Amino acid sequence: LVPGLADENTEFYTSEERIVAKNTVGVLLKPEYRVGTITLWVAMLSILFANYLLSTWMPSVAKASGMDMGHWALVGATFQIGGVFGNFFVGMVMDRIEHHKVLAGAVILGGIFAAILAQMHLTLGSMVPLVFLIGITVSCVSTGLFALAAHTYPTEVRATGVSWSAGIGRLGSITGSGSGALILGLNFAPSAIFMFALIPLAVSAAAIIIKGIKQPSYSR
Repeated sequence: LVPGLADENTEFYTSEERIVAKNTVGVLLKPEYRVGTITLWVAMLSILFANYLLSTWMPSVAKASGMDMGHWALVGATFQIGGVFGNFFVGMVMDRIEHHKVLAGAVILGGIFAAILAQMHLTLGSMVPLVFLIGITVSCVSTGLFALAAHTYPTEVRATGVSWSAGIGRLGSITGSGSGALILGLNFAPSAIFMFALIPLAVSAAAIIIKGIKQPSYSR
């Protein structure tokens, strides 16, 4: 930061404990990180499951409700636009309020909006504002969990911890997209997708709350 401030004789110190391990992935499951790792994986997998279930099948729900193709596209785009606002919003809020509270609260709000939508007569006017709010709350959580993962591990295993959380989460995005076809194939009403999304949302909220209690952050 300041040219000439340090030279070859300068010594640097850190409060972090030196981690020496051949298998850095194994470090993620050491007793001091195990709860944080498992809850992060569960939260990331379940929130991306819900996110992709909703985003992939939202246009099909609109179609089944009698809307035309332009309205299907509008509903799908509204979810993604909400995600853009949510991603900007979550960072600013997490800088001011404890991370786990922000993310758990966002998941719970997203579940409430999805439950309301599942009980309503679906029209363009009822779907667009609620889909926008679901996009804000649900989409922002996956982004916030990346920041939470970085805050969970010490420097030497931080990249590994974040990468594994992201990889586990992608399993949720794959299965979430495919599960919509299974739901409709079992002859459930398309709007039931909103109710089924409550299950992974509840799991994600529970995992975030447990992590906040058991391992709020990396302890130096």
